[in-house]
Amino acid sequence: MNEYELPPNLLALKAALPSVLHTLEKVLSEREPALLPCPDMLPEVRWHTRWMLDEIGRWTDIVSHTLAPVALRDGQAADAVLALNRLNDWILDWAERMKEAQRLFPDPEEREARDSLVAVYRHVLRDLESGLSALASMLDDPEAELVRRGLPTQGEVTLRLEITLTECPEVSRLADWTEERGRRLLPTERRAHRRGLGFWGWLGAIALGSWIGSSLADDD
Repeated sequence: MNEYELPPNLLALKAALPSVLHTLEKVLSEREPALLPCPDMLPEVRWHTRWMLDEIGRWTDIVSHTLAPVALRDGQAADAVLALNRLNDWILDWAERMKEAQRLFPDPEEREARDSLVAVYRHVLRDLESGLSALASMLDDPEAELVRRGLPTQGEVTLRLEITLTECPEVSRLADWTEERGRRLLPTERRAHRRGLGFWGWLGAIALGSWIGSSLADDD
C-alpha cells in the first residue's frame, strides 16, 4: 500500500458519503408551513418524544453495529454502501417526522413547545452532519488530519472519530414546558405524562465514543 492510500473498505465509504451528506443538506434546508391546527400540543409532544426515543436507539444501532465495522482493518467495501444506505433511510424517516412537527399550528401559548420540538429534530440532524462531514474530510485527506492532530505521519496509525449528540438547549425548555403543563392535569394523567417523557434526561448526553479506526500505513 502506498503512503496514505486508503484500503478498499474506506474508499467505498468515502465514495458513498457525499450522497448521505447531500440528503442531510437537503432536509435541513427545507421549511414546512404550519398548516395543521393543533389546539393541544401535549399529545403531540408525547408522541414525538416516544418516537424519538425509539429512533435514537435505531440510529445508535446503525452507527455502532453497521457503519463502525466498515472502518476496521477487515471491513468490507460492500458493507460501506449498505451501512450508508441504512443511515440515509434513517435520516429521511427522521426528517419526515420533523416536517410533521413543523406543520403543526398550535395556539400562541403553545407555539414555543412546537418550536422546541422542531429544534430538537434539527439539532440531531446537525450533529450527524457535523460528524459525517468530519469523517469525509478525514477520508479525503488523511495526512492533513494526522498533522492536525499531531500524530505520526509515517508508519501505521489509527485515526479515531466521534459522532456525538451534543446537548440541546431546547430539550430543557421542552421539559420545563411539559412539567408546567403537567401541573394542570389530573393525578392519573400526570403520572402517565411523566412516563411518556422519560428519555429527556439522557438525550443530550448520547455519545458513541471512538468508533472509526482506519489503518494508514506506508511500505517504505
